[in-house]
Amino acid sequence: MFLVTGATGLLGSRIVRLLRQARLDVRALVRPGSEYFWLNDSGCTYFFGDLRDPKSLRRAARGTRFVVHAAGIRVESTDNHHSVVTLKGTQDLIEAARERGVERFVLISAIGVERNVPNPWFDCLRQAEEHLAASEIASTVVRCAPFAEDLAESARGLARGEPWRVWASPDAIVQPLARKDAALVAMASLDLPPQTLELAGPDRMTLREAVEQACAAAGADADAVEWMTSVALMAKLARVGGRRWENWIGRQKHLYGDELVADLPKAIAVLGIPLTPYSDAIRSHLAGEPLGQDPDDRNEKVVHRQFQATVYKAGAIPYDDLPLGPLREDDA
Repeated sequence: MFLVTGATGLLGSRIVRLLRQARLDVRALVRPGSEYFWLNDSGCTYFFGDLRDPKSLRRAARGTRFVVHAAGIRVESTDNHHSVVTLKGTQDLIEAARERGVERFVLISAIGVERNVPNPWFDCLRQAEEHLAASEIASTVVRCAPFAEDLAESARGLARGEPWRVWASPDAIVQPLARKDAALVAMASLDLPPQTLELAGPDRMTLREAVEQACAAAGADADAVEWMTSVALMAKLARVGGRRWENWIGRQKHLYGDELVADLPKAIAVLGIPLTPYSDAIRSHLAGEPLGQDPDDRNEKVVHRQFQATVYKAGAIPYDDLPLGPLREDDA
């Protein structure tokens, strides 16, 4: 049994579907009241708990052999911030996994955590990695570069008339990563020796080039992008928005401005998975509505949330259609 956290998120949901398509049993940890209905056709089971509730984590980990921890916070709130969830919640989940005898723990992290960046998200991820290493659970840490789909979604919003503010220099070097590649790596790493993997996309470019490609694919005007490169302006806006926005702006500044790149030949050799070109990743994302946003999906799959019920259909993608990689090496 696999326990997947962040299952209703953009990365976690992909991991759930990959595991189910490989005919593996998956238990998705979801918070009560969250919109999980669009995972119903995957055939996963649900455990209603919270990273802020250690008792629920111990119950969720009962009977599981593997944990994939893909939960994260985009923008903090009063009771849902990095010290409580990203750090303490991850530490509690690791302890629950250790107590339950979990065989392998996969932690989704970020490139750059080892640099001691002065930002709560990076700092909490680094401490979470250290706690996992000290737990003596066989583990894999997947440090991901910024996701290509986030840039594509911002470009789609710009095309709709929404503002797009980029909190980094247009000349910074980036390697945007496709989320489906991160999900494949998280799954494939279960068959590899415990290690830390730094993962980025195959295309290295300036941030301006990445933004312009995303805008061209979305039909947006790249000249309308606001480049927020003034440190003084960042500080002023952060003070107005409060601590959570200050942390978010700092996170974006470091993610996109610190030139967080990866040694791809090494990663590809280890994983055996071809990485998705940036242009393909943004086109694929823009070709459809974001997961969980399609109104037809809502009408067809939603169930009465107050009953926390589920309906199952067969997985949509046959096992034979999965990309070749370490998990399918013996079948090739």
